[in-house]
Amino acid sequence: MSLAAAGRIVRTASAIVSRPSTTSHVLRVDGYSHLVGVLRNGEHVDSCVFDAGGHSWRPQLYPNGKNKKHRDHIGVFLQLAAAGGHPSDSDGHGSAWLMSPARRRRRGTPEFMGSTMAMTGD
Repeated sequence: MSLAAAGRIVRTASAIVSRPSTTSHVLRVDGYSHLVGVLRNGEHVDSCVFDAGGHSWRPQLYPNGKNKKHRDHIGVFLQLAAAGGHPSDSDGHGSAWLMSPARRRRRGTPEFMGSTMAMTGD
């Protein structure tokens, strides 16, 4: 006979607790003017992998834009990396902001910057 059938009240409880992971990573570019001169539109340079939110990420810098549409802009992307720092085939999601070191505030315009971006391994 179950407890409910015996007239006893059965109470259960559960909880799901989720807290965002916050990690800060500084990407410093030395020799930016040189990179603009040697890399064409669509070409990038990779930085070192860092860990955040339980995943490994590789910053990629496109000094002359990632594609023809953005050739007059700098592009900074986060590539989701698999074990060993190699590109991953899966998708990841995260938030990123450009910060002005002098002003200590977020930078960017809504047309080019989103506070939340999908980050893929391609």
